Amino acid sequence: MAEKIRATVQEIKIISERLRIFRLVWEGIENFNFKAGQFVMLSSDDFLDEGNKPVKRAYSIVNAEHEKSYLELCISKQQYFSKFLFEEIKEGDVLNLEGPFGTFLLEGCEQNITFIAGGTGIAPMVSFIRTLRREGCDKDIWLFYSTRKEEDMAYRKEFEEYAKENKKFHYIPSCTRACENWKGRRERVTEFLHEYITTDRPCYICGPPAMDQAVKDKLREIGVSEKNIHVEKWG
Repeated sequence: MAEKIRATVQEIKIISERLRIFRLVWEGIENFNFKAGQFVMLSSDDFLDEGNKPVKRAYSIVNAEHEKSYLELCISKQQYFSKFLFEEIKEGDVLNLEGPFGTFLLEGCEQNITFIAGGTGIAPMVSFIRTLRREGCDKDIWLFYSTRKEEDMAYRKEFEEYAKENKKFHYIPSCTRACENWKGRRERVTEFLHEYITTDRPCYICGPPAMDQAVKDKLREIGVSEKNIHVEKWG
């Protein structure tokens, strides 16, 4: 059941000029139940629309299902509400939170799983992977993560360390534009996905709309069935 909460900004972590992680807390947060892949609606009493009502925006929950000491959101600076969050909100401020919502959910760990993310579409994937790790999933897990700039790769260290720890976790990041010192893949995910994914298996996608469509088309070309293509829409 969705809740309406007054949440305090406990911490704001700057990842890059356009990317920040917000951690929110409130009394009773340990009783906030959600599923990996779900999202919350965020708003502020100080950012209103033309009708004098708080503007609401959806952000995927980063936490695994068992992580309940704070609620983590990964937010990029765009225009309008996210710009307000970056320029006006500071630690200690209070925001309105509603949720959880969404049906972008894991269907279990019976098969090898592929996650494909672009930009802040990484947020639900972190939740998925942390949850699977906690549950001891013994299948191969692939994460393809594309950003325009190397500095915008959120949770990179966490994924790299997990890949060293678990040989069944495969982390394939790609930097597509401002990547002067980048030594990894530089192409869009659709240009090399077929090198790694050759069989039908559950695939979860979250990124800009154009990327989502291109990835869906590529997965169909590879032979992934429609029932195994799961997309979280945003943007």
